[in-house]
Parts: sequence; C-alpha cells; structure tokens
Amino acid sequence: MQAPSEPVPQDWEEYAKELGRRLQEARGARTQEAIAAEAGMSRPYYHGLEHGRWRGRTASPSLHALARVAQALGVDLAELIPPTSGLAVLDPPRSRPVGGDPPAPGQA
Repeated sequence: MQAPSEPVPQDWEEYAKELGRRLQEARGARTQEAIAAEAGMSRPYYHGLEHGRWRGRTASPSLHALARVAQALGVDLAELIPPTSGLAVLDPPRSRPVGGDPPAPGQA
C-alpha cells in the first residue's frame, strides 16, 4: 500500500515515470541486462520501462510483462504498480501494437 506522503501520478506520462522509478529501485545493483533476460524481454525494452518511454512514446507495458519483471526482480507485482487514484484511466497511450510485448533477442 502506498504511503500517504507519496505523490499520486496525475497522467500517464507521470505514471510511467513512477513505474520506472519503482523498477529501478527494485533492481538495485543488478544490471538491466540480467533482469531483462530473466523476464524474457530485450534490454532496450526493459530500459524503456525504467525510463517511462518506449520508442518515443509513454511506456504502457502489459500486465503479463510487468508480472514477468516482478518475478525476475523477486518482488510482488503490487510493489511495482503506482496508485491510480486521480489518474485519467480512459484512453491510455498505445506504446506498441496490440498483440504482446517485444520478444527478447533470438525469440522472434
């Protein structure tokens, strides 16, 4: 559960940046490469999640991708998800085509 002093993201860009901050914090000293490989995604995609941007747009990962990342980080998925109260949840940006996450290298 979120501490009352934490800011609540107000838009998708803020939300993606907060998600990225939580990913970076959970990763600690481990490399992006190691987490991405364990989660079955490319390092550039994972890097984009940590920075809230993917291919020039606000990152909008699938729940499945976040669950894989949480497992790779060894944390509960709920620890990574920022609060949504106050967030405009209609019409989130699409950061990738419908149909899934980018494959890890060699998994095309």
